[in-house]
Amino acid sequence: MITRFRFVWWLRVVVASFLVASIADAAIISYWRFEQDDDPSANGLENPNEIAGEPAFISSSAKIDATANPGSLPNDIVPGTGLANTASLDGSPLDINGSAAYSSTLNVSSMTVELWARTEESTAVVIARSTTSGNNIDNSIADGFRMYDTQDLKVQYYVDTGGGSQLVTIDTNFRMDTDNSVNGSAEWHHLAFTYDEATGLGQVWANGSVIGSNDGADNQAIYWGDISGGDQPQFYAGWQMDGFDFSKTATDNGYIDEIRFSDAALGEDDFLNAPVPEPGTYAVGALLMVGAWICHRRRRLAVAEESE
Repeated sequence: MITRFRFVWWLRVVVASFLVASIADAAIISYWRFEQDDDPSANGLENPNEIAGEPAFISSSAKIDATANPGSLPNDIVPGTGLANTASLDGSPLDINGSAAYSSTLNVSSMTVELWARTEESTAVVIARSTTSGNNIDNSIADGFRMYDTQDLKVQYYVDTGGGSQLVTIDTNFRMDTDNSVNGSAEWHHLAFTYDEATGLGQVWANGSVIGSNDGADNQAIYWGDISGGDQPQFYAGWQMDGFDFSKTATDNGYIDEIRFSDAALGEDDFLNAPVPEPGTYAVGALLMVGAWICHRRRRLAVAEESE
């Protein structure tokens, strides 16, 4: 005979499996939160990868800024996770110019890279992963991807054509600093680039909306360079993004926060800026079933007690 405990346990397992299945198509493989400096004695900073600790995000010209504004995001939590957010990555005193070493885990075919950022620069590279060195990613890339030109936001990426590679450029005309004035008050934006190998669809997102896309050929993976030949693409973020050109004399211009990298093309409901989801229909239904079963059980016990 099934007991109430076993029935409730079984329903919890069923509900949990549905919840896991709803996110199982994508794995988060890198996440830098910029809440702490693991080596505060060193020049610059070292921020851990929340997934496995490595590769760490390093910079010799940035700091963790925990001031209330603009050092942390406007909300004190990350909406998609509910995690506390108390600090962000800031140039110290100028460019962020951060990087993370090569990791084969990031050589994925489909991808989502997302982060929060604010800047008044125009030639800056927000984020990139490429074998092209950080000193040159503002000019071009040889493979991988880059999100750049922050007052006319663009994304470039390479796809593997089978016999070579092809460069794709998505131009969005999106301005990260809407008032077009160097006054230290650039707005925070959630930015993302997604690419789906199966459909060839690349999309650029700002604040939960698609602002540019390219529908390429099916079954073409992101091209990370000649990996078998020894190429080792690295992550770069905040390149020439704070105090480089337009904001040399201003302060609090270039910030980055919550960089997350996943191995599938996510949708707006899965981004970090999406509200923490309400329980799904299946979860609510399962809870109602539990409640109904408990009520039914109690009624049966009450009837049995009265008949004794």
